Amino acid sequence: MIIFLDGTYGIGKTSVVSEIKKKFVSDDLVFINADFWFRKMCDYKIHQAKKEATPKIGGMFPQTNITFIRSFQKRIAEKIKDENMNILVDMALTSDDCKELILDYFTKIHRNVLHIILIAEEDTIRRRIIHDVNRDKPQALYEIKRNLDFLKDNYANAQQINTENRTIVEVSQEVIEYIKCKGKFQYNLN
Repeated sequence: MIIFLDGTYGIGKTSVVSEIKKKFVSDDLVFINADFWFRKMCDYKIHQAKKEATPKIGGMFPQTNITFIRSFQKRIAEKIKDENMNILVDMALTSDDCKELILDYFTKIHRNVLHIILIAEEDTIRRRIIHDVNRDKPQALYEIKRNLDFLKDNYANAQQINTENRTIVEVSQEVIEYIKCKGKFQYNLN
């Protein structure tokens, strides 16, 4: 099973995944964080650019960088070679390239795909971004409306989970319950 945990910048994907990691038995679910792998790719590209004196980095966010999207598609494909592998992918799928090369691609080749979108009011998301310490705040704030519109216009069939006025624990528990009803998982209640 592949589970895509989606949503705009600042919605709480990384925080929810951190909480979910505490609940699942280690072998039951593999976590793939797009931001982590994007930073690794950027570090490598910057290192290469210093050698060649020609930066070829591309878009500044995972979902806008076609080089990253193609590389990330391969990373996910490597993980799902094992039919029994369950993967949770934490990524904002808020561009046509992400939709086509990540979500649509894996939905076509893998029969068991869940797409979960975390949602909240735009003002709530703005407040979360402003208080976040690890974020390009101006760009994230600038992109909120476009990201929300993209999610709304392109993913009518996705499972939406409202994060408004809820704790990370409450949201992660709802995500876990949804995953459990769609797959066969055990998890620790630490």
